[in-house]
Amino acid sequence: MQLSVFFEQLRKDYPHLSFIINEDALSLNAPHIRDMKKYNLHYILGVKPGDYKFLFNFVKDAAYDGRTIEFTIENKKL
Repeated sequence: MQLSVFFEQLRKDYPHLSFIINEDALSLNAPHIRDMKKYNLHYILGVKPGDYKFLFNFVKDAAYDGRTIEFTIENKKL
């Protein structure tokens, strides 16, 4: 099933719920992100700096403009 079709059905079945989609870079592309935004889905995308220079610059600019929230989880066992 194409993900945009899935997202559309998800919204029809559960219009009142919030969702967070968590994906790695293998499925990442602009039309896919637009689909998630179209259906009011929040998302977490796992990417590496060298692979998505534009995306990292976008986030850097958003942080500079105060449009991001940053937090750190420390592993004290290491």
